[in-house]
Amino acid sequence: MAARQSRADSRGLSGCCSSSTLMLPLSESPPRREAPRGTDVGDTPLDHLSHQWRGLQPAPPLRSGASVLLSSARAWPIPLSGIITFSFPLQQCWVLPHRLRALPRGRAPERQRRNTMAKLDPETFSFHFCNLEFANGRNCSYLCYQVEGRLSGSPGLSEQGVFVNEVCGDTRRHAELCFLDWFHERLSPDEYYHVTWFISWSPCSYCAREVADFLKQHRNVKLSIFAARLYYYRDHVQGLRSLCSRGAQLAIMFFWDFRYCWDNFVHNSGRPFIPWKKINVNSDLLATKLEDILKNPMEKLDAETFSLHFLNMEFVYGRNCSYLCYQVEGRLSGSPGLFEQGVFVNEVCGDTGSHAELCFLDWFHERLSPDEYYHVTWFISWSPCSYCAREVAEFLKWHRNIKLSILAARLYYCRDHEQGLRSLCNSGAQLAIMFYRDFRYCWDNFVYHHGRHFIPWENINVNSRLLATKLEDILK
Repeated sequence: MAARQSRADSRGLSGCCSSSTLMLPLSESPPRREAPRGTDVGDTPLDHLSHQWRGLQPAPPLRSGASVLLSSARAWPIPLSGIITFSFPLQQCWVLPHRLRALPRGRAPERQRRNTMAKLDPETFSFHFCNLEFANGRNCSYLCYQVEGRLSGSPGLSEQGVFVNEVCGDTRRHAELCFLDWFHERLSPDEYYHVTWFISWSPCSYCAREVADFLKQHRNVKLSIFAARLYYYRDHVQGLRSLCSRGAQLAIMFFWDFRYCWDNFVHNSGRPFIPWKKINVNSDLLATKLEDILKNPMEKLDAETFSLHFLNMEFVYGRNCSYLCYQVEGRLSGSPGLFEQGVFVNEVCGDTGSHAELCFLDWFHERLSPDEYYHVTWFISWSPCSYCAREVAEFLKWHRNIKLSILAARLYYCRDHEQGLRSLCNSGAQLAIMFYRDFRYCWDNFVYHHGRHFIPWENINVNSRLLATKLEDILK
């Protein structure tokens, strides 16, 4: 009791209350205020709970000497003057209902942990689903879902709702993972489900891998994803491709999709959906970008991806993908001209992953002619690993009509990487390090730069000379 009283005093509560009194100010009940996001209900100020007294329920009788103390001077300072005392019999003390009781730190109440909502308000939908190419201030991800199939505890064969990013305790989860937790507890292995997501942001790389793994383990679930915007983050291309490799269908939302969401997931009060300016123009642009991401090869890279993955520092972290910009001089099967270019990236398909070099070889092998001479140039973010280097060397050994030039932004240090690079040189490939002029050439020919000029980063040629010296030492 002394400890409780000390805590109350430290929070600014003047005076004390006896074992059977609850002290409140004489002033009118404070206005309702929403508790901050991420705040446990046990930390909710008294002024937030004051409007819920009608929900109080009688508690079991307390032992003699027990006491109840409520205070929240942090949000509701209580002066010494103007205090009214309510006396409650000890045998009829009142406590908060179970759904409002304090929980241990780091744990959220059930309604917050299972954060599905019935519908969105119109302003939230219009702001967070606006399909701008680059949208600022949209730090939450909203997911409108429809599940076709009988879920445990559901009276019908269809269910829908809305999930949003969750903040509870020390963990933060995106809406996709909140949905999977909720869905996993209710699905049946004997039922077939078709799940549709209308989502404000496309899944990040981490969520995409988690969803892909979920689909791998649940073959009875079909997932269709319609995204209002593309989420550009580290390895986002890799994540979206892993989703497609597991059978998920990805698409960009168009006018009719936004209108469908408005009619089914928004408290619209009978108002029709009014599209914002350039809604379908933006969708066309995003759909083209998504198409480039999901196909291998891509036509071009976005500027942020190029700057991140082609940065030529000696040691970099977080670049787990390998990007390969290629040019082929020579007549390929199905090509209208004598020149073709594009971009390959690491591929995840099934249970195997192929580096960009092997993805290119698979594509190139099907289109080359034994009677044609080809000059192939690679601008690659990482030099080939030892395994890829041996595979490329073997490919060149069997195809003498191909000349290969490789310019690498960085050297890939792994077991036997030196031996792999030497085997490439012995097969006739030309290896070099990219310098400023090469990065600028890639920017002009393989990047969606929207007319912007290439701006070199600090020490770009200093780094290149250092890497070129290391490569020279390896090959001599």
